[in-house]
Amino acid sequence: KLQDAASQAAHTLSLSTGLVDSDTPTFDEFVHRIKKCQNLEEAQTIRNQIVTQIRTKRILVEGRTKNDIVHGQRVKDVNVYINRLFVAKKLAEKQIMLLGSKVYPEEQSDSYPGANEP
Repeated sequence: KLQDAASQAAHTLSLSTGLVDSDTPTFDEFVHRIKKCQNLEEAQTIRNQIVTQIRTKRILVEGRTKNDIVHGQRVKDVNVYINRLFVAKKLAEKQIMLLGSKVYPEEQSDSYPGANEP
């Protein structure tokens, strides 16, 4: 029951942030896909999907305060999701390295003003 409650809480968090639509994987789905991925091309595709989500969400919150509402969600919650996506991106890059590809250079998207604000 505890695991079910934790799973439901994680699912609720991803839904409550409203940061993903039915076609976009949640943070947990990205992590699951990365961990089971054994194909370099698939791992690179997952990473690219994550980077796309980071860029999309950053555009939504650019120039807004943390309590502003964007598409029904607080900017603060969108920033939490963006930070989680950075974790998933790092996991994907680690998996890509394990599968034999080069290290990705640091990108400007790895940090932005307000990313770590509470």
